[in-house]
Amino acid sequence: MFTENEKKYKAILANLLDVAPNDSAVLTKVDNKYNFDLFKLFGQNVCNEIYYKSNFEVDIIEEKLSVAADQIAQCTQADEVIEILNRFDIEHENKIKGLKRDFISTKARIIEELQKQFQKQSVKWKMFLTKAKEVNEQSNTWPIHIGFMFVKVKIEDKAVYGPLFLKEVNLVIENARPKLQSAGDIKPNEKLLFLLTNANFDFDTNFDISELSIDEVVKRVRGVWSKIYTNIPKPTSIFNNYLSEEIVNESVEFCPGMVLGLFQPSGGYIRNRMMQIIKNNELNSIFTSDFRKAIHSKRIDDYLFDERKSLFKITPTNYSQDKAIASSLLQNTLIWGPPGTGKSQTIVNLLANILVYKKTALVCSQKKAALDVILKRLGSLRIFCLPILYSRANANKKAFYKPLQQYIDFLEYFNEENKLKRLSIINKGEKDFVDKIGELKQNPRFDSVARILSRIKPYFEKLTFEAWNLLFQLPDILVYPEIVKFESLKDAQKWMFKNNKVQWSFFSQKRRKVSQTTEKIFNIFNNTGLNVSELTQIVSELEPDDFNLIKNMLEITNIKQNELISDENELKKYIATYIIERMENLTQQEKEQYTEFSSTIRTAKLEPYKFINYFTSLIKKMFPIVIITPEVDMSSSEKNEFDYAILDESSQIFVEKGLPVVYLAKTKVLAGDQEQMKPSNWFGIRVNDDETVYGMTESLLDFGQAVKIHNILLNKNYRSNHAALMTFSSKHFYNSDLDVIDSGLVESNSKPIEVIEANGVWENNQNLIETEIALNLTKYSLNTYEKIILLCFNSKQQEYLTKTIFEKYPELEIAMKNETLLLRNIENIQGDEADLVIAMVGYDKNATIHSTYVGRPGGKNALNVAISRAKDKMIVVKSLKSEDVKITTENENLYAFKKWLEFLELNDEQRKDFLNISKKRKLNSDSESQIEESELFIEIENYLHQISDGMNWISIHKHQTLGTINVDFLIKQNGQNAFVIIVDNFDYSGSYDKYLQFNDLCKFIEAKKYDLFKVSKLNWHELSSKIKEKIYSFTEIRTTNEIFEQDNESQTTINKIEEKNIITSVEQYENNLRHNTENYDILEGEEENFVEENNNTDLFYDKGSMIQEQIDEELDKFTNEMNEAKLTNSIEKSLFRENSTQQTQLNDNAQKDNFFTSETQISQSYDSTQVEISEDNQTDEYSLTAEKNAMNNVFDK
Repeated sequence: MFTENEKKYKAILANLLDVAPNDSAVLTKVDNKYNFDLFKLFGQNVCNEIYYKSNFEVDIIEEKLSVAADQIAQCTQADEVIEILNRFDIEHENKIKGLKRDFISTKARIIEELQKQFQKQSVKWKMFLTKAKEVNEQSNTWPIHIGFMFVKVKIEDKAVYGPLFLKEVNLVIENARPKLQSAGDIKPNEKLLFLLTNANFDFDTNFDISELSIDEVVKRVRGVWSKIYTNIPKPTSIFNNYLSEEIVNESVEFCPGMVLGLFQPSGGYIRNRMMQIIKNNELNSIFTSDFRKAIHSKRIDDYLFDERKSLFKITPTNYSQDKAIASSLLQNTLIWGPPGTGKSQTIVNLLANILVYKKTALVCSQKKAALDVILKRLGSLRIFCLPILYSRANANKKAFYKPLQQYIDFLEYFNEENKLKRLSIINKGEKDFVDKIGELKQNPRFDSVARILSRIKPYFEKLTFEAWNLLFQLPDILVYPEIVKFESLKDAQKWMFKNNKVQWSFFSQKRRKVSQTTEKIFNIFNNTGLNVSELTQIVSELEPDDFNLIKNMLEITNIKQNELISDENELKKYIATYIIERMENLTQQEKEQYTEFSSTIRTAKLEPYKFINYFTSLIKKMFPIVIITPEVDMSSSEKNEFDYAILDESSQIFVEKGLPVVYLAKTKVLAGDQEQMKPSNWFGIRVNDDETVYGMTESLLDFGQAVKIHNILLNKNYRSNHAALMTFSSKHFYNSDLDVIDSGLVESNSKPIEVIEANGVWENNQNLIETEIALNLTKYSLNTYEKIILLCFNSKQQEYLTKTIFEKYPELEIAMKNETLLLRNIENIQGDEADLVIAMVGYDKNATIHSTYVGRPGGKNALNVAISRAKDKMIVVKSLKSEDVKITTENENLYAFKKWLEFLELNDEQRKDFLNISKKRKLNSDSESQIEESELFIEIENYLHQISDGMNWISIHKHQTLGTINVDFLIKQNGQNAFVIIVDNFDYSGSYDKYLQFNDLCKFIEAKKYDLFKVSKLNWHELSSKIKEKIYSFTEIRTTNEIFEQDNESQTTINKIEEKNIITSVEQYENNLRHNTENYDILEGEEENFVEENNNTDLFYDKGSMIQEQIDEELDKFTNEMNEAKLTNSIEKSLFRENSTQQTQLNDNAQKDNFFTSETQISQSYDSTQVEISEDNQTDEYSLTAEKNAMNNVFDK
């Protein structure tokens, strides 16, 4: 069958030709589960309506059940009953003995069972429809068809018995009554025709039959094929089942019957395209790769680190996603996306860039659901995409044409200007910072300048070098204006004289010096907006030579933050503008064709596939993005016609199906995960060989790895809110390179994984006890979780589960219909996620696990997918322990399953901290050695302990593990996460890549809902006050009982604290006053020196007058503060009593304790001292006495 040139590709060709016993399209068998004999099941009347009408809607009631029950009621012998059961194809093997042993009672039970089945037959059709939807989600083909004109033949030892033609139909269930509807086309069975024509049978189907009835098709075919095939029977009779070994004829025989079933007939195009590629000897040229692989990474760095280049985004990204987008734009790329790492987001942002850069792309996935996600996340940009994704028969046209109608209306009436902004990954300011910070921090003055940098920053831009030098010449004993804004020099001098208590004297040198100083200040600072008073305090900590260092540090720290995403509306307008320009340049012939094109869209009558075939050239001009599945007919496109081919979930696309897609594009992008599901071979066994890479690889992703295209790992999991939900996968499947951390919002006592030991029995591919437990858990969780997945490890268990729900759990059936509940097994769960996943393992210790899906090749991949779907919680119901799984051979799939069971047997903390500590990453270091604590780290640690001293509800955790990442400090309030501190020691200096990685990890922590302080020496002074403010805002949360247990002790304690604090306050006041007096003594000495230097003229100040006024001011201030403290005391007592009353009514609900909240400023020179307020009147009297004593001490002083 193969030519010499084709023999080396025999594995691909054999897989394209493969026929398996369970493929209904090529070997049909009625099983009354997924394939039904219409004539036998529904009778002549229903069959006639389906046969003679092109469009129909018929009730499909299984009359045979009712008829059989009536006929059996008339029977008097067991053989008569058995004959009726055989005639109506009703299962009866377990009833034969009963009929012969006790005819009367067995006959009655059979009649009752048939009547029950007749009344509850909607369950069967619900199961059938559920299976059809699963197939549609997995393959993007609607599988429910009526097959007719069956042919039977043996081709090269393979039995073929399938329908030549298929009519697409839809099944609806209304009020428990199933109905069959069709307005769809009749189409040839491509898969069967491909087999027949390759065996050199002559079947000409090149005539239009799409809108005909089945009767009209049969008549047309009989006429066209009359000279070759003369024995074509009418389909309206009973279908005959044949076993494979019964089909021995090597010439085609036509058989009667119409079968309603699940058929997947497509595939003719993809086979023909592959044959074309092989015959043209183009297979090896589809993928090309550079010999020097290092150039791949360099291309990406050159692109990302060039601030003139842009990456446009419609959803936020992380650094690994940015790398993947850049690489995909530049070269063939494999995007390795583990569960929940934002693979779809990456593809969406890649498509946004393709659109902006006026390129084209073909987007493909085996699963329609994955493509639906991409379309949804494209938002308003999806209008530029043509999705060739058909759903079911009656919805095709409406779903297909509606977005096209919106698109042409948008373009035809578009009249807007666009203002597109560029978006770089790293801007020039950031690059300057990374380049220079390393050198600057080596300066011995760096730490001193860093401490005041945030304070001087607001003024430095207006601060000239001359003004800078003047600040160092100003006497620090003078009072200076905050803002120098005077009408004249004279006004400025008056202000200085008055505020510095300089009295007039004709020969006063001090007055002259103040006057001269004021003149300099006026000439340099007037109307500049500079705060001279604050600046003199700032420069007291600096040196004159610090000017250039400050300038350089401010230049590199004045970084403009990049916008996270582009304006989607501006992108849309920009793309629309160039597409409209393209349409305005159409030829006259194309313009005439557009008239027909637009009217066809608006009338929405033409079948979608015909529309695409008729208007191919216009579609290529108007739609930069085309979205398909591998089987979609792309015959109108040629090699390298698209700029990009993007294949999502490429680990699930067989290599022979994926290659014809990427053949059509210049640059190939494969997205997927080698640790997730392998391709699903629904119909048969694959052929492999060891002679070529095409025979040794299974999926397109495997092929991409084999030819070594550049790959990028998306390394951050955003899906799971608990690290424990992903730590097993991260360790066993991703070498702990996948970052996963707890959400900052999770409760400390939450249980993300719950294990229920059911002790059930695995029998007949079912575990009834686990099913009951899981269904009840689901029922009671419906109102708690927005979305739930009910997961089985076996498809038979899923079938039983589905049937049970339809029979006994109406609320769960409603949830399934609303898609808030999904039923899945580990073979078809990829691409789904939910807040809660309830998994039933099913197997017990007696099950042969190695022969189950999880124990066979690909089982570990399915396990990885299954256990990584939950966002908030996973409940595992099982009847199997890890010790029950015996591994006697090197079975990596069974080994992974056993290890997962061991993981489930760990406690909560062990699951959370499952990863090896040596694998956990530190934000500031690539090293896995002991973490070194910098001076800044130690300073921050000491500061945190200082400001939280006595606050036992605040806990400080350093080098804290958050899943796979270590952070410097995690501060908790009452055991719950409060905020995170990351110490930035500028370890990334000189490396843009390390800088972006550091910022990326910080953004990841913030994305997981943590409050984050990124502290460096440059901002520590500024952030320290914010951290202090945040910690002081936290209060202890205690129950009412805890509060009132302390109530008896609190009065005494508070009184003692208040007495101590008031005495301390008075002492501090006296010390402060003494300190000020010492300053005045220093002032007096300076005045004397000044007088001596200036010929002993009048003193610079009137010292005695100034001291007296200062004492008066301090005394007034202290008196006011004491009065404020008394007022606060009164308010606090009232609030406490009101709060106590409320707490009694709240039954131990956690309330905030307001015992110690007031702060009183005692002195300008001292930090605030917290004054604890007592609630009793005795303390008030004591406070008044203390105040009087304090006053007397002041007067004595």
